[in-house]
Amino acid sequence: MISRLLLVLFFFLSFLHLIFISSSPGLGFFTKPLLIPVLLGYYLLVQTIKHKSLIIALIACWIGDCLLMFTEVHSTFFLAGLTAFLTGHILYIFCFRTITGPEKVQTPALGYLLSILPVALAGWLIGTLWSGLGSFQIPVLIYTLVIATMFLHAVRRLNRTNSKSFQILLSGAFLFMLSDSLLAYNMFGSSIPFSGLLVMSTYLSAQYLIVKGVLEHN
Repeated sequence: MISRLLLVLFFFLSFLHLIFISSSPGLGFFTKPLLIPVLLGYYLLVQTIKHKSLIIALIACWIGDCLLMFTEVHSTFFLAGLTAFLTGHILYIFCFRTITGPEKVQTPALGYLLSILPVALAGWLIGTLWSGLGSFQIPVLIYTLVIATMFLHAVRRLNRTNSKSFQILLSGAFLFMLSDSLLAYNMFGSSIPFSGLLVMSTYLSAQYLIVKGVLEHN
C-alpha cells in the first residue's frame, strides 16, 4: 500500500514539476529535490533483493539534480553535476551487467542494429558540438562515451532476461541518453524550444522505466 502511494506521489510530483518548468520555474526548486528520493523509496519497498548499484546510481543522479539547480551561480556546479551523473551512469552499467543471465536465443542482427543507435547519436553529438565546447570538450566527450556504453549494456541484456524487463529498461536507457543529449545540445549548440520541459520529461520517464525494468527482471 505504501509503495503504491509512493509511486502515485512520484507521478504527481513529476507532473507538478513539469508544470512549474513551463509556468513558474522558481517553484521547481521545491519539487526537483523530492523526485528521485520518492522513486528510490518506492524501489526499496517493492524490491526484495536490492541491487546496491541501482540504489547508489539513483542517489548519484539525485545529487546531480540538486547541483544542476545552481549552474547559473557558477560553472563549477555544472561540472560537479556532470560528475554526479557520470557516476550514476557508470553504476547503471554495473547494474545492467548484474541483472542478466546466460543468452537463451541468439539474435545478433537485432543486437547489432540496436547498438548502432548510441554510436550514431554519440558521434553526431560530439561532431556537432565539438567546436563550441571550449574547456568542456574532454568532460563532454567522456560523458557521451559513458552514456553510449550504458545504452549498449542495456542492449546486451537481449535474450538474457525476460522480454518485458528488456524492453522497459532499454526504453529507459534510451530516454536517459536522449535527455542528456538534449541538455548538451541546448547548452552548447542551438537553443531548443521548451528545452527544460523536454529534458526533464525524458529524464523522469527514463528513471522510472529503468527502475521498472529492474523490478520486472526479478
